[in-house]
Amino acid sequence: MNLFISRKLSQDSLFHSFVNEGIEIYDESLIDFTAIPFTKPKTDWIFFYSKKGIDYYFENLDFDPSQSYAVLGSATASYFNIKTNHSADFIGNNNAEQIAEKLKKTIDGDSITFIKAINSIESVENHLQESYKSQALAIYNNCIKNVEAIKSMRIPSCDIVVLTSPMNARAWFDYKSYANEKVIAIGKTTAFEIKSIINKDVPYCKHPSESALFQLVKDNL
Repeated sequence: MNLFISRKLSQDSLFHSFVNEGIEIYDESLIDFTAIPFTKPKTDWIFFYSKKGIDYYFENLDFDPSQSYAVLGSATASYFNIKTNHSADFIGNNNAEQIAEKLKKTIDGDSITFIKAINSIESVENHLQESYKSQALAIYNNCIKNVEAIKSMRIPSCDIVVLTSPMNARAWFDYKSYANEKVIAIGKTTAFEIKSIINKDVPYCKHPSESALFQLVKDNL
């Protein structure tokens, strides 16, 4: 049995334990990322959607103790702590609408800048009214790898396909036609994107994290 997941796994990832069950793992991101030059924004709050955003931001700027920092969810919060040796001032629950409501009360009229990729779906700020002093700052580009780069990965037909973003979902189904394999999404937005492509509901994590994704895959074997 073959399993594809659209991200490179760390050496200690739980997904590697599937090898003990006779499952071959193919872990490859189908997305290319490149940094974009930027200057430090004048803002009260900095909001990070992802680990990538944290990486690119702190490659250029030091942690500022006078700045307030917010993150999308617990996995991003853990990475923020590892990267800066500090805790985020606000941690969301991965649900964009709920995060926006909680964020409104937390920032209480302060300005906020959302750190994102060029092709971000901007899930949280789309739930903020125009009256809020928010802005977006794209600090990296994300785009689907070219066809030849994906072909060079030599990914075989897979019985289980685990997709970790809407863009990875589009890339996968551009590369391979749906053949009734088991498809699993990391979250609701990715699941909606998959349904728009294959016209089928797929299971997804209610609180996206790699451990939750692992358990969901295990439950669906």
